[in-house]
Amino acid sequence: MIEQVIAAARKHGVVAGMHTGSVQYARQMAAKGMQFLTIGSDARLMAAAAAQATTGFRSGVSAQPAAGGY
Repeated sequence: MIEQVIAAARKHGVVAGMHTGSVQYARQMAAKGMQFLTIGSDARLMAAAAAQATTGFRSGVSAQPAAGGY
């Protein structure tokens, strides 16, 4: 089906594109001829960055309680 969409888009001079959920799948679709790709949604990318920041923060936290309120 994807190949049919790409072929029809080329035939009519339209950019073929789609949403993907990973870099790997986006690369596969680009190799097939997709010209416009998203790699995840804004919400998923922000959630992943927040999780990474939280993990980084927690891994560097001292066992000592903080001296101040902030």
